[in-house]
Amino acid sequence: MITSLCPEGGLVLDPFCGSGSSLVATDRGARDWIGIELDPAHHQTASDRLAREIREAA
Repeated sequence: MITSLCPEGGLVLDPFCGSGSSLVATDRGARDWIGIELDPAHHQTASDRLAREIREAA
């Protein structure tokens, strides 16, 4: 869905990012992202997941 609706280099907003799956997919698809999560546990999960993704991509 991300690649269909957002052009490469575009910006994706996920106001309920939960575990960060959509943000990882967005990052892999060469798009920028903004993720919002109010629940501290989900925020930590998403942050950890994105940090792993960045480390593995390097």
